[in-house]
Amino acid sequence: MARAVCFDVWDTLLDNSKFYVRISEEIARLCDRDPERVYRDVISWHRRAKRARLLGHLGEDVVRSSTEMLSTDLGVGEEVLRRALAETFLRIDPKDLVIEGAMDTIKEIRRMGFKVACLGNVLFWPGAMTRMLLAGSGLLDHIDVSIFADEIGARKPDRRAFEKVASRLGVNLSDLVHVGDSLADDFAGAIMAGARAVLIDPNADGVTVMGGRGLVIRSIRDLPKEIGRII
Repeated sequence: MARAVCFDVWDTLLDNSKFYVRISEEIARLCDRDPERVYRDVISWHRRAKRARLLGHLGEDVVRSSTEMLSTDLGVGEEVLRRALAETFLRIDPKDLVIEGAMDTIKEIRRMGFKVACLGNVLFWPGAMTRMLLAGSGLLDHIDVSIFADEIGARKPDRRAFEKVASRLGVNLSDLVHVGDSLADDFAGAIMAGARAVLIDPNADGVTVMGGRGLVIRSIRDLPKEIGRII
């Protein structure tokens, strides 16, 4: 029986779009630009940066490389971006970022006897800053281990990232269920590493079990009642 559940962070526990709206507003304020236009450009950068990261084009220092990329895309200095990020972290209420159902799900998973971890990749800011948001939201109170790519030198879908989680939790990889929204980073990465995996896909046609070790659900709320299908 799997004894641990690991959650992706952005768009699994915390709403990435809401956070980028706030960053875009700060960038626009500092540069006297239209916030909606800045947001569209930031989202476009985000999609390209995630693909570049997956292909290894951002190198080892993903935070630096992605910041340079965003600076070029927006035509603003990196110092402006860093200030906008700092202002966002100071002003935002982390509780507003929590995905609907995420808190209740984590609490229920713990009540079911699982250890709980989160594993996040990074782009524009280091994992330590995301951990602050998790703490401010209250989610971190129910997470045993929080791990970020820039802290361990490995990022999803690399097997080493999932191995690190299993090691920190004291379980075998085969006893770990990883939950996330990315088919490549979360689902395929976990399965290839030897763990079990749950993909959250709002457009999925119900609940689907894949090969006995993979599960597709429509909402994080579905996890507690469906996780038994793969353990």
